[in-house]
Amino acid sequence: MNGYAGKFESTHSGRFSITHKIFTMKKQLLTLVYFAVSMSLFGQISIGQNGVYTTNETRVNSPELEYSPVFYKDGIVFISTRRDGLNPNLKEKDSKGVNIMTIFRSQRDAEGFLLPPAPLALELTTHVHEGPVSFDRTAETIYFTRNEMEHAAPDGLKKLQIYQAQKSGSAWTNVQKLPFNYPNYNYLHPTVSADEDVMFIASDIPGGHGGMDLYAVYKLNGEWSQLFNLGKNVNTPGNEVFPYVAADGTLYFSSDGHGGAGKLDIFYTTQNMQDETWSAPVNLGDPFNSPDDDFGFIVDRDNKNGYFSSNRMGGYGGDDIYSFYMDGGSRTIASGHQQVKGLTVRDENGNPLRDASVSTISFDEISLYAEGGQLVKLLPGSGGRDNFILDVKSGGMGESSITGADGRAGVSIKKGNYVLKVTKDGYEPAYITVSPTTNFNTLNIQLRRAANCVQLTGRIWMEGGRIPVSGAEVHVVDVESQEAIIIYSDARGQYDYCLPCNRNYSVYAVKNGASSSPGIASTKKMPCTKGEKINLPLYLGGTPLFAGMTIELPSIYFNFDDATLRPDAYRDLDEVAGMLMSYPGMKLELASHTDARGAAAYNLDLSERRSASVFRYLTSAGVPAHRLEPRGYGERQIRNRCTDGVACTEAEHQYNRRTEIKILEIGTPLAGSLPIAGMENTTNDDFYLTENEAYSGSAAEGKGGQELGVPIRQRETMPGVKVNEKSIAGNYAVIAGTFANYDYATRRATLLTGLGYSETTIVKQERNGLYAVWVKTFSEKSRAFSLVKTLAGQQLAAYVLKR
Repeated sequence: MNGYAGKFESTHSGRFSITHKIFTMKKQLLTLVYFAVSMSLFGQISIGQNGVYTTNETRVNSPELEYSPVFYKDGIVFISTRRDGLNPNLKEKDSKGVNIMTIFRSQRDAEGFLLPPAPLALELTTHVHEGPVSFDRTAETIYFTRNEMEHAAPDGLKKLQIYQAQKSGSAWTNVQKLPFNYPNYNYLHPTVSADEDVMFIASDIPGGHGGMDLYAVYKLNGEWSQLFNLGKNVNTPGNEVFPYVAADGTLYFSSDGHGGAGKLDIFYTTQNMQDETWSAPVNLGDPFNSPDDDFGFIVDRDNKNGYFSSNRMGGYGGDDIYSFYMDGGSRTIASGHQQVKGLTVRDENGNPLRDASVSTISFDEISLYAEGGQLVKLLPGSGGRDNFILDVKSGGMGESSITGADGRAGVSIKKGNYVLKVTKDGYEPAYITVSPTTNFNTLNIQLRRAANCVQLTGRIWMEGGRIPVSGAEVHVVDVESQEAIIIYSDARGQYDYCLPCNRNYSVYAVKNGASSSPGIASTKKMPCTKGEKINLPLYLGGTPLFAGMTIELPSIYFNFDDATLRPDAYRDLDEVAGMLMSYPGMKLELASHTDARGAAAYNLDLSERRSASVFRYLTSAGVPAHRLEPRGYGERQIRNRCTDGVACTEAEHQYNRRTEIKILEIGTPLAGSLPIAGMENTTNDDFYLTENEAYSGSAAEGKGGQELGVPIRQRETMPGVKVNEKSIAGNYAVIAGTFANYDYATRRATLLTGLGYSETTIVKQERNGLYAVWVKTFSEKSRAFSLVKTLAGQQLAAYVLKR
C-alpha cells in the first residue's frame, strides 16, 4: 500500500484546473486537429478582484482530506481519506499515518447545495490509493489514478499508474491500466479534453524539467500515444501537478515552481496554435491562491462556477473543497465591444477638460428599471429583432468613463450606431453620434460653459412612469423661430440640455414611431443665473414588451450536466418574477436549450429538468403556475452551424446553451400606476414614484398639452415592511432573497433573525412590488461582501445591492 509520489502520493496537496481550448497539436508523426477558442475569461480579467465568491463546502468536508473535485452528473466526485461507507477491514492507515485515498461522490439537493458524500463505487475501491479521476463527456468512461497492483519499482514502491473503467448499468467494469504506464515511474492526475482526443497527466519519468512535469497523451485511431512534455514554459525544476483541461481548452494546474502566494498555487496556460508552444503560466491570484496549498481547480462550461481544493487556514479539516462563482457583472454580456482610447474632451479654449463624464447611449437597448445605482436592461440579442438578453448587473449609467487631466476618456462600445453623451457641471452637455468606424483619435469634443442659459432636464417614461426610455430622441423646438435641436435620453431615461434665456420651447420625445405629448419649457420669466433648472418629464404610450419577445437569462447557471439552479441565478429570476407581478395577464414559456454534443435524448431530458427548476423557483416566489409553461428543447433549436458531427469551438457550442423566457401573452400592466406630474417636491411615501419630477423655479407654470396624470396607487401597509427604502442608511445592502409572496419573505426574515441577524427587515421594492429581505446595510463594500460569504457558509444565498 504505497502512497502518492512524494508529497503528492500521500497528501494530494496539489491539484488544479485551467480554461482554454486547444486547436491543433501534432508531435512528430502525430497528425490531428484539435479545436480551441479565443482567450478564456480568466485571461481577460483579474478574477481575484471582480466579484468572485468562495464557500467552504461544509457538508462535504471532514477532519480528513477532501480534494480534487470533478463535475459528475448532478454533483461532484472527489477524493477523500474519510472512511464513511467503507468496509472497515478494507481501509486502513498507510505507512505515513494517512488513510487510503478513495473516490467519493456528493450529489446536490433541490436548492443546489452539496449533500454529505458516499463512496462512488465500491467495485473501484481496493486496498491501495485511488484518485484523482476524470470522466469523458458522456460520463460512461472514468480515468483514475491507482497504485500499481503487482510490480514494485527498484526503490521498492508500487508506483501510481493511470487506469480506466467503463460504466455497465450501475457498476464500473472492465478496469484496465492504460498502455503508456511503466511501473518504475509515477503517472497520475489524468484530465481528458472535451473531445477526448488528448489527456494531460503529471509524471516523474526521466527527461523532464523537474520533480513532476505535465505531459500530453494523444488518442489516434482509438489508441493512446506516448507522452509529450509540455515544455519549459509550463514545467519547472519544481513540481507541476493536478492538471485540468476545461471545456474551452485552457489548461489549469498547480505548481510550487512558478512562485506565487504560497506553496502550491493554481495557474493556467494556453496553447499557441501557430507554433504549438504553451504560454507563460498565469497565477489566478486571490481568492484562489493562499499562503498554503491550493489545487484541484475546475470550472464549468460557462466559466462562472466551479470548485477547488486548499489546506488554507480556517478550513474544516486538512485539505478542504471550496466552491466559487463569479458575479455576472464580471464579464461582458454582449460581444463585439471596441475600446475607445483616443477620445479627448476639451473646453472652449481648446484645453483638456478633466472630470467630464463620457457615456454611451444605445438606440436598441430597452431599460426596464433605473433608480439609484441599479439599472436593469434588455440588450439586443443576436437571434433577430425579437431576441434580447437580460442585464441586471450594469449598475449606474452603464458604459461610462471620466476624463483625466489630459482630457482623455476610454469607453467600451459595441458594434453599431451609438450616441456619446458628454457632460460636466457648469458646462453645456454635448451629444455626438458615432459609428464603429469613427476615428476617435481625430474627434475632439469641446464643451462650452453654461452661461446665459437655463438647464433643462427630465426623464422619458413609458407605462405611465414605471419604465424609463433609453435612446429616445428628444426634440427641443424654439416656438418662435421653429429651429430645433435633437438630444437623446440615456439608459436611465435622463436627458439634459441648456436652454438660452428669454425663449419659449416645445419639447417632445420620439421612440420607435411613438411620440409623447409636448411640454412647454419657458425661460422668459426666469433669471439666467447658475442653478436655475426646468424639470420636464415626458411620457410615451405603450410598453417596450410584446408577445413573441424572447429574453435570454445570461446569469442562469447550472453546474456541468446538472439541472439544479445555482444561488447566483436568483437575481435574474427575481426580475422575471417582478415583471410577471407588474403584468398580471402575462404568460411565459420557460425554455432551456443545450448544444448538440452528447445523445439527443439525454440533452432533451437535461433541458426539461432545467426548465422545471426555473418553474419551481418562480412558483415558490408566488407566481401562479398557470402563467408559466416550462419546456426543454434539448438540441432541437441550434442557433448556428454546430449540429451533430460538426467541429466547433467551445464558444460556438456555448452560444447554443441558454435559458430564456418567451412572452406568450402580454396582458395589461397594473392599473393606476401613473406618476404625479408637475407637482413640486413630491416625496410622499404613499406613492410608488417618490422622485421629484416637478419643475423648479418660475418655469413650472407652463406644461403645454402634457397631462397632469392621476395619483399613483397607494402602497399596501403591513407590519414589519419598510415602505421607503431610502430611509435606510448605508451604501451597500445585503439581500438574502426576493419574493412576490409576503409570507415567504417573512419566513426568510424569521430564519435570519433566529440566526442572530437582528437588523433584518423586509423592503417592498418600488420597481417591481417584490418583497426583498434586507439583512444589513454597510457603508463599506468589503464588509457587505464579507457578510455574503458568511451567509453562504450557512447555506443562505445573498447578494450585494449597491445603492
